[in-house]
Amino acid sequence: MPTVITAPMSAYAKVLPIIASVIEDSPISDRLLGIHLEGPFISPVPGAIGCHRTECVVPADLKMLKELVTLARGNIKLLTMAAEWPASPEVCKWAVSEGIVVSMGHHVASSAQIHDLADCGATLLTHLGNGLPNELNRHHNPIWPSLSDHRLTAMLITDGFHLPPDSICSFIRAKGIANTIITSDVVPVAGQPTGIYEFAGMKVKVEGNSVKSADRPCLAGSGAVMLDCINHFLDLFLSQNSLRYANSPLTPDQVLRDAE
Repeated sequence: MPTVITAPMSAYAKVLPIIASVIEDSPISDRLLGIHLEGPFISPVPGAIGCHRTECVVPADLKMLKELVTLARGNIKLLTMAAEWPASPEVCKWAVSEGIVVSMGHHVASSAQIHDLADCGATLLTHLGNGLPNELNRHHNPIWPSLSDHRLTAMLITDGFHLPPDSICSFIRAKGIANTIITSDVVPVAGQPTGIYEFAGMKVKVEGNSVKSADRPCLAGSGAVMLDCINHFLDLFLSQNSLRYANSPLTPDQVLRDAE
């Protein structure tokens, strides 16, 4: 899913029709599920916003979403949004009614707000464990209600940089293989030599498969492709040294069986 992150309306007006044309009529049309709109209805709180442009973040707004859907000619199929905006329930219900899958992410929502948005039809969690402030309340933070709500499937970036092994293991034990989606979060600078680059109005530092913001203490997407992420995930549970995961729901046999 080609992903468009938080941007000014002028950028949406330019890129959404272009991506829509590729989805509708190109040699790779059958490989594209639709557009992932990651923002602009996310949290502006440092950490939760990640590397998105603060000045482009806006509260959840149904009128704006309808404009974006029109620009994309109905090709927006996934919307990542914060659950805490007052209009989030209204936006979520409309999006779901239009066949858009709603995912929660890049937010600092309360337990009640997360469960309420699931009541409104949200079914996914974007980049669980990321898009959060570095310091959180030990009990009252978005991770726990996201894990506890069985209606929410977790999307994890298993590139070796976004999540440590114990977090990946714990998340999957809570959600199960069937309710986990591995994603790469790969960005346009992937594969570039070590150095400073610019894309989407920000500067980033590339070091191998690590892509970091050049001016914020956060990652800025990933340099790893899907094969890298799947291999890293499997290595955690198929390695001969992974004895700490033995006799758990994540034994190598089950991982391979569920993957098949």
